[in-house]
Parts: sequence; C-alpha cells; structure tokens
Amino acid sequence: MILTPSLPNVGRALHARLACLCLLLLLTLTALAPARAERLALVVGNDKYQNVTQLRNAGADAESMAEAFRKAGYKVTLSRDRNFKALKDDLRAFRRQIQGGDEVVLFFSGHGVQISGENFLLPVDVRADNEEQVRDDAVALSNVLADLRAARPGLMLAIVDACRDNPFPKAGRAIGGRGLSRADGATGQMVLYAAGEGQQALDRLGSNDPVKNGVFTRVFVKEMERSGVSIDQVLRNVRVEVNRLAKTVNHEQVPALYDQVLGTYYFYPPGAQVASQRPEPVQVAVRPTKPIGVSVSPTKVTTNMSGVTIRDCPDCPELVWLPAGQFVMGGKRFTNQKPAHDVRIAYPLAVGKYVVTFEEWDACVAGGGCNGYRPSDKDHLGGNGWGRGRLPVINVSWDDAQSYIRWLNQKSGKQYRLLSEAEWEYAARGGTTSLFTWGDAVSREHANYGKDICCMGGVGGRDQWVNTSPVGSFPANGFGLYDMLGNVEQWTADCWNGNHDGAPSDGQARTSGDCAKRVMRGFSWYGPADDRYVSYRNDIRSEVRHWSFGFRVARTAP
Repeated sequence: MILTPSLPNVGRALHARLACLCLLLLLTLTALAPARAERLALVVGNDKYQNVTQLRNAGADAESMAEAFRKAGYKVTLSRDRNFKALKDDLRAFRRQIQGGDEVVLFFSGHGVQISGENFLLPVDVRADNEEQVRDDAVALSNVLADLRAARPGLMLAIVDACRDNPFPKAGRAIGGRGLSRADGATGQMVLYAAGEGQQALDRLGSNDPVKNGVFTRVFVKEMERSGVSIDQVLRNVRVEVNRLAKTVNHEQVPALYDQVLGTYYFYPPGAQVASQRPEPVQVAVRPTKPIGVSVSPTKVTTNMSGVTIRDCPDCPELVWLPAGQFVMGGKRFTNQKPAHDVRIAYPLAVGKYVVTFEEWDACVAGGGCNGYRPSDKDHLGGNGWGRGRLPVINVSWDDAQSYIRWLNQKSGKQYRLLSEAEWEYAARGGTTSLFTWGDAVSREHANYGKDICCMGGVGGRDQWVNTSPVGSFPANGFGLYDMLGNVEQWTADCWNGNHDGAPSDGQARTSGDCAKRVMRGFSWYGPADDRYVSYRNDIRSEVRHWSFGFRVARTAP
C-alpha cells in the first residue's frame, strides 16, 4: 500500500468528492501490428513528497517493476521523486520515443487523488490549498493516456499504484473514501484496481514482513514472468494471489478487474525463456520420479510446434500445441487403472488451453448451434447462479459436448473433437509422472476441489471458490494447460472399458466396449481429490448432465 497523504488547509471551497486513487491498471490496445515493434517502459516512483505525507516503498516498487520489464525485453526509463515540471518532461520525452505499433508501458507509484470523477497523479511538489490548487499542481491521468494513445502504440499498458484512504481527514466532513468508482473502459482497455470498493490495499503482510514491496507489486512481478500466460490471465492470477495473501492477515482485498481487451498479448510469449529461469535444452530427456508400483522410462519430449498458442476464430477456444512424446499411462491403486502401459503421442496435438467456458458455449447458442441448449450456471440446490463468462460451462453431457464440437467445426473449418482418454492423461501430466500434475500430494494451491467428504465445495489456500472458479485461476502445468485437474471433471471420447487391457498404445480413443457410457477424467470443485490422481477414471452415461461436468476440445494438424 502507498500511505495516505495529509493535505493541509483544505477549506470549505472543496465541495467535490475526492477519493484516494487505488492501484489502476489500464491496458489500451490498437489494431496495429508492425513488423518490428519496440517495447518501451517509463517507470516513475515518488516517495519524497514535500507538502504531503512521504511514502515508504513507492520507489522500491518502481525499481522492482523496472527490473521486471527489463527482463521482459523492454527499454526502461526509471525516474525517482519527480516534481511537476520533471514529471511532465519525462512524459513528453517518453511520448517522443513511441512509434506506431510499439508496445508501451507506463508505471507510476506515488500519491493520487480523484476529483469529481477525474484521476490525478501527484508530483512530489504538489500543494493542496484547495481543489483548484490540486488540479493545477497534479497531472491528469486521462490527459496522459490520451497523449500516449495519440502515438498509436500497438499495446499501451498504464499501471498506477497510488493511495487508498481519504486524503483529507482534517477537512471536517466526509469528503472522500476508499476505492474508485466502476471503470467502464472502452474496447481495447483493461482496468484493474488493487482493491475493490471500500477496501484498502496492503503495503505489508504484518509488522515483521521482510519484503520491500507492496503486496500487489510483489505478486505482479512474479506472475508476469510466466511464459505463455497471456496478459489478461496474468492479471487474473494476480487478483487471486493478492486476495489469498491478504486473507493470511485477516484482511479483505480483492482487486477489481474490468476487461475490454480483444485479442491475446503476452509479457513472455509461449516458448519464450524467462530471464530469471535456468535455460532449458531444445530436446529434453526427463527422468521423472517413479510413481507407486509403476516402472517408467525417461520421457522423450521434442519441440517443433510445442508451446505455440493458436485460436482458429474469434469465438474458438484458445489451443496450445503439445510436444510429441511418450509416457506411462495408468496406475496401481485401482483395478480400472491397470495395467500401466506405454503410450506414445507421435503426432502434433493442439489441446484447449482451458476447459470450454460459458462464454464460448453461449457464443455457440447465439450462433445457432448447441441445439439451442443454455445450461444452468448452478447446481441442484437452486438459488442465484454462479455466473457465466469465464467460468467453465457445466451441466453438459457427452452428447451436449458433441453438439458444441459440430458447431465449432462448421465455424472454424477445422476438425475439433474431444481428447481421447490417453491424450487427456498425457496432456494432464504435462511431462511429469507424479500422482498429481504438481507432485504427490493434493494441494489447493494448484486446484479447485471440494471438501474431503463428498459432496460439496471447499476453500483454502489459493482455492477461494466454493463452487467453480474462473478458468486459469491456478498455475498452468508443464504444457501450459490450465485446470487439467480440478474445477470440473472432463468428458473424453472413449467408450468405457473396465481396465486398460487391450488399450491402444498410440493415443487413439477406444471405440469398443460400453459406448453408452463414456470415460470421465479429473476431479472437480464438488468433491474430494486425495485419491483422484492423474490416472483416475470414471464411467458416466453419455446423456447425463451434472453441475460438476465440463469438457475441453482438441484437434490435430492442420
């Protein structure tokens, strides 16, 4: 948190409502796509205010952000403790650097105020004799953004980290308060507040917190370094993690996000090497940990198209190309998972980055597909729905999934399908052989699942959803796929067979057996997960709909 300034001598002439500026993240995109775009960042940190309360870690936050953007390939200008003239000069010089199509970041850490709905950045020499004086001495954020947008950058990201409390406690009236009003950004903009309305953003996690940065900055710097994670998903991950950390000190802080961005943008594109990570070879020979009772060989992973993210049409799900490879499928604990056997995926396979969402399903219905079926977004208990949008579609049967795929194929001109059971387990493992994707113990830091006794939702750690969570709320696996375990169970293409005897070794679906039932994989928000390993499988009749059932799609080249 940035501390609250005490602005003296604010008299009765100050009638407008003022509120301290929360952390604002505004992302503005244009349609330009130059052949060679530069990445530019201006980072400003103001601590040493002359007429209002000085700040403690605005400069440290700016330095950390500057280093993070340097690692991501940005040409960074770092400025500290800027007065009005210096701040204006910095902004003008930055504007002159920008060429059409460049990727541009502006980060400001310091004090800020909202006056009559307009946000202002405060230089270190700001005075506050009255409202008119504040307007004269501060820099209007809207003017800054309009000036930068005029340079027509391909990507403009403005991050403003400022105070949250009423900056005028001595005014003798309830002039201000915490939080900003709703930010209805135009198309191509994304707005993120560090805390929701009425909430205060944390500076530290207790008096003994040794970290020099505010909670938002420390989380943002970490999350932005995930290769292949889109910027919008980075922000959602930040939102979840900030909330989790705040709860550890009994504080309520849920960053509010307003997203109007079209398209997919990255700090680190799929396959990019993060500067803070150890280099990896192009061809990897992984000797994994041996799972219980299963003898394994090194997993051969080749690259080619692996890690590349594609979207075949605006309404199509985002896909990730997986590397070809081989793995040991199955386990020892349950009879229906035996025998463990080698499977080789020798062909290019693109898998849904996320399970299909309500947003994607509703596009199918609006487009005349999916048999016009609009699934409910709640369980059998009724009440208010849980929401749609980026939540996973639920209450869909295997037959329903086929209707979506038929529409998707017609829409895209491609051949989508459900994953085979073998492909699903290969994708879920993400190059590992542990019991779960992340290790041998179930963890709410990695998945959304229910209480230990079936059947109802549970929360804890990073898992703060009693019901379904927005897709991508937990870390991706080694292949860049989200929610392979947890959130919803997932339909696969295979007919049910009671074990793996006679199962294909080439990744193809089993088309014989009890085809009135289909194989369901994974676990969900609705039940326990302690024994539902990556190898866990279940049989469900193809016409059954349930509030814990969902699916993801796949296709092969071309």
